[in-house]
Amino acid sequence: MQINYESFGVWEQEKAVYLQSTALELGMDLDGHGDIGVNRSSGYTYLWMEDYSFVLYMPIYCELQSSDVWVMYMDSETGEEFEDTLDSIGDTVHALAAWVDKIIEEVA
Repeated sequence: MQINYESFGVWEQEKAVYLQSTALELGMDLDGHGDIGVNRSSGYTYLWMEDYSFVLYMPIYCELQSSDVWVMYMDSETGEEFEDTLDSIGDTVHALAAWVDKIIEEVA
């Protein structure tokens, strides 16, 4: 995973570290190709890993707590985005994968 903290402010750095810690607690493997960054359009701090069909992110104004971590899945065919809070979905990578699978079934 690539992390370039030079373009981050202090708050974005704190959120990036929190997202990385949260991902590890979820059971995500962070050894693959991925990125932690700040979306230039929204200002949200995100963690993306190629091996997972979802992205973790935190908005600009939030606390460093799981209720402020959001999960997003984007349908590759339609571009439609689906989002929910981590607290609503579950606390394991398997729960997040099941959430994505349910969305895919409902969209099909």
